[in-house]
Amino acid sequence: MTIANNLSMEDYGVEDTSQDETDRELTFQEILDNGNVPSKASLDKEIKDEEGMTYEIVKKDLNALTKEEQMDVVYSSAPELIGLLSELKDALEKLENKVNPLVEKSEGQPVRDHPVVSHLVEIKSLLDKIKTIDDNLSFDMEKILKKEMNGAAAVKTSNSRGGIL
Repeated sequence: MTIANNLSMEDYGVEDTSQDETDRELTFQEILDNGNVPSKASLDKEIKDEEGMTYEIVKKDLNALTKEEQMDVVYSSAPELIGLLSELKDALEKLENKVNPLVEKSEGQPVRDHPVVSHLVEIKSLLDKIKTIDDNLSFDMEKILKKEMNGAAAVKTSNSRGGIL
């Protein structure tokens, strides 16, 4: 029995928890009871490298930054995204211009004043003008071809009579 009394907890492979009480992190209840709020840095993760140096991971709140600062962060971390962002903005603008009149129409709102509708009306009027010109063009082409054929036939008859070309 005397040997067992002389052995400590570490001898049995159990760590002594009485020494670690001061080193451990506080629980939320203990923090609330004491009124001490730990700093944000102490709540972040810590990383140890191979040499035993400890580094803190500091998280940035990107939503708190201005648009310019956010774009600087994006440009420094992934510059290839800048071109994709501009393409996305252009595509979004085109899509909104095409879809908004349909949404307004489905909601029962008048779309007469929308610029897309005025553009569509202009295109329709131009197509109507082209159609009338196209109809007249086919008639005029037939007329020109008949004159040309009659002229070619007259030249052939004059050639066959011994006329000069």
